[in-house]
Amino acid sequence: MRVAHFDPVTGAAGDMILAALIDAGAPLEEIRAGLATLPVPAFRLETEEIRTRGFRARRLVLEIPDEKSHRHLPQIREILGGGSLPPAVVRRANDVFDRLAEAEARSHGIPMEKVHFHEVGALDAILDIAGACLALHLLDVSRVTFSALRLGTGEVNSAHGRIPVPVPAVLELTRGLPVIRTQIEAELLTPTGAAILTTLGVPAGSAESLAAEAVGVGAGYRELPDRPNVLRVSVGVASRRNDDEGIPWESDEAILLEANVDDLSPELLPDVLAEALREGALDAWITPVLMKKGRPGHVVSVLAEPSAESALAALLLRETTTFGVRRRPVSRWKLARRAGEVETPHGTVRVKIGNLGDRSRVTPEYESCRAIAERTGLPLLQVYREVEHCIRLSEWKESHD
Repeated sequence: MRVAHFDPVTGAAGDMILAALIDAGAPLEEIRAGLATLPVPAFRLETEEIRTRGFRARRLVLEIPDEKSHRHLPQIREILGGGSLPPAVVRRANDVFDRLAEAEARSHGIPMEKVHFHEVGALDAILDIAGACLALHLLDVSRVTFSALRLGTGEVNSAHGRIPVPVPAVLELTRGLPVIRTQIEAELLTPTGAAILTTLGVPAGSAESLAAEAVGVGAGYRELPDRPNVLRVSVGVASRRNDDEGIPWESDEAILLEANVDDLSPELLPDVLAEALREGALDAWITPVLMKKGRPGHVVSVLAEPSAESALAALLLRETTTFGVRRRPVSRWKLARRAGEVETPHGTVRVKIGNLGDRSRVTPEYESCRAIAERTGLPLLQVYREVEHCIRLSEWKESHD
């Protein structure tokens, strides 16, 4: 699993997160091109390498036109969905703004639909959030973690006048999470930075190890008196192992969503599973059950990463007849896996390689086998058996795609 772990040395803001990911290898040209497809005024996006307190860092340079109007959540959703960003990126960005809207709604005591975004609805915040989600996608990051978040003190100007730091939205966004209260008189953690990290990420577990392949450092514009104002990110492969027992496989955390349905045509249920998988579910399945009053029904189960939970819960509520979705955190053991290829008489077939410690488990990829069956007219079962025979007899090689 590729993980991005954020270490907020002094705090986090949207521009610092995006700068750190670019510094870690996310391609600036592709990020700029993706954001340019959004229906927003023209902007200039660059980065610059700087030195702060003797250390190297990368800072985002974003030039945008002056804006006098503010946006509501539906307008932001239209912007995010109006470009050519990958669906997973749009979903992640919408999740961040939904969480921001929830925090603002609680802070002001109003419904989510009436939240009037000010600073976080501005063009720079939209580009920071969409850009960070696109950068994670381009880095092939499937899990985000972060160390304890740092909060400053003092006061800051806002659309509502002078307000205390941490600002109310940040307090809402970090509720229940580990934070470090500092005496630095500055807004170290901004609402945009807090929303990105707490929506897409989870606090790092003590048992999780990360083999970092790249490290990025993003710098803020504020100069602090006694420390560099930077955010670090490490990108690489993470695993959680039980070293005492010598177990080679991994464990991680996910969210299990379940919905009971007894008044939906079974013909529609496979489409619900297919849509859930398209929306980023780790797995999805249906279990027949006997419900109250002796009625036959089904339990629709969806396994999700925390960052995709809200979108998948909305899908179950929208695409089934259920009136509620249960959720619970689950821990799972899984084989450390990687992609590979095997040569067959029908061409190259992709395989999954799982680590069992003393040996590997290699299985054919369904889509790769199905493509051969469709091309050759052979039964899918025959293709599977031939590929499995080639796996036993020949050397498979790892894929670097």
